Amino acid sequence: MGSDDHFDRYFVFGIPEDDLSERAFNSALEQLGAGQVGGELEAFVARIRQDTQRMARRVHHRRDQGGRLPSRELLQVLADNFGQLESDSEMGGLLTPERSAEVVAGDLLADVQVPEVADVLERMASTPDGARLACAAFHHLNKEADTVEPAASTGKYRDAERRLGHRIRGHLAPAGSRPAADLSPEEIRLIWGWWHTDPWGAREWIGQRLDEGVWDVLPLLTRLRPERTAPFREVDAEETEALAFLIGSQRLDTELDKHRNSPEHLGPYEDHLVRSLSRHRGTDDASP
Repeated sequence: MGSDDHFDRYFVFGIPEDDLSERAFNSALEQLGAGQVGGELEAFVARIRQDTQRMARRVHHRRDQGGRLPSRELLQVLADNFGQLESDSEMGGLLTPERSAEVVAGDLLADVQVPEVADVLERMASTPDGARLACAAFHHLNKEADTVEPAASTGKYRDAERRLGHRIRGHLAPAGSRPAADLSPEEIRLIWGWWHTDPWGAREWIGQRLDEGVWDVLPLLTRLRPERTAPFREVDAEETEALAFLIGSQRLDTELDKHRNSPEHLGPYEDHLVRSLSRHRGTDDASP
């Protein structure tokens, strides 16, 4: 009584008919930590999928109160179910179940001992959906390494970056043999997750696709920075630098020059993207 968790669960949203009791919640965590199978754990996993935000708040509350949590096992449960989250968004659509899972996963990963982080992330990333969650959790843990044009990492998490990048490379292998225009939204999110965790690995892999002629720069740009709404949103300086890093500055500038000088074949969004990027790259001589 009196806790944020209790108020959230019983006063703000009301008690759901299938609410997981505190006793069942505790039993599920014990079963998970012991590697056992039980009805409480099955109910817990079902609630993770069906009521993600509420369950994430319960885990956060337990952690904030200093309660013991099987962090590694919880991370794996979240990774295994990340692509199957069904609960509705909250806070006017701002808090999606995926975002809620990413936040709690980042906090749980911070509780894992440094030598174990690489193993935990590698297991989480055994599926493409799990890899996306692993990237988000690792980004939360290792934010200091996330700069627009990062240096080669030599830090304590380098092994984790390498092994997570290896997993992502495997998941993206089919996409790497198709045209860039065919990249799915899930594959694009995985590429950006790779950028946040092992940027040099992502840059090298993308460069190989471009060098081999499997991908072309402009279709790749329109997928990495897809059209969402009209009127089109301006590309900001940070996005421009990230794209220049992943694609290569010289390659990007050459592409922008080519299309800016012959814009008649471009679609409306392609033209907007070329002009917007050119302004930030300082190659748009015609801009005011």
